[in-house]
Amino acid sequence: MNKSNQYFWSTVFSGGLVLLAVISLAAKNITPVYQAILQWCGASIGACQQAISAISPLNILALGILGWFSVIAFVQIWQTIVAVRKITSRRVAMPEYLKRVAEQVGLTDRLDLVTGNALFCSGFGQPRVILGTDILKALTKPELTAALSHEAFHLRNRDPLKVLVTSVFGRSFFFLPALAEIAQKYLTEKELEADLAAGMMWGEEYLAKALYKVLALANGSRPAVLVANFAAEPERILRLRGVTKSVGLNYWSWGATLVILSLLSLSVFYRPALALGGCQ
Repeated sequence: MNKSNQYFWSTVFSGGLVLLAVISLAAKNITPVYQAILQWCGASIGACQQAISAISPLNILALGILGWFSVIAFVQIWQTIVAVRKITSRRVAMPEYLKRVAEQVGLTDRLDLVTGNALFCSGFGQPRVILGTDILKALTKPELTAALSHEAFHLRNRDPLKVLVTSVFGRSFFFLPALAEIAQKYLTEKELEADLAAGMMWGEEYLAKALYKVLALANGSRPAVLVANFAAEPERILRLRGVTKSVGLNYWSWGATLVILSLLSLSVFYRPALALGGCQ
């Protein structure tokens, strides 16, 4: 398993455990709440008070986290769909030589040419690569081949879907800094691995030139959508120059995360003493 997949599955596993723990915490008092609501519907107003008292502050917090998780996921997906549709609405016909390059790198019928300076892989089900006409004009054929090969790597690995998962987990569980750190490492590592695959096949020199040209055309702007974007990260530039940068763990973030997870585990496996009551 390559390093980017290790970071991805670490994010999914740890985020999934946290999500399961929060769901378990929220569900602990479902039965008494349900009973209290039935009593309220059939009898007295007093049962309504019992329904309210059956919910502990920890359950309310858990429901709040689940709601935040749902909102983050919906907003991220919706913004990405809207932004990508807006970009692909500017689709234009592809010249024959671009079709040949697409076939050469494994993007037959999976490449769209649009007006502008876009270059990214998008799509959660059937990913596609989006190429802007400004970039097509700026890159030489070897540079274009290397850049599209980079995006083809993202397409084969379904990286847009993985970016969605890691982004939702990282942003939803903002109170777990180590999880956000792992998610960020995945986002960086997937680009480095795509560079390595494209560089070995078509030459790192052409890939580096393409990266600098795309960066200049972008003028520092990056799409705020969940796509595998041909962006210029500092780690990528250093790696293409032959410099490997090693970044250690942030012990403060990992320590804080372990403390928070310990408290969450205690809340799940032991009935909280903060509960105010319930239906008898």
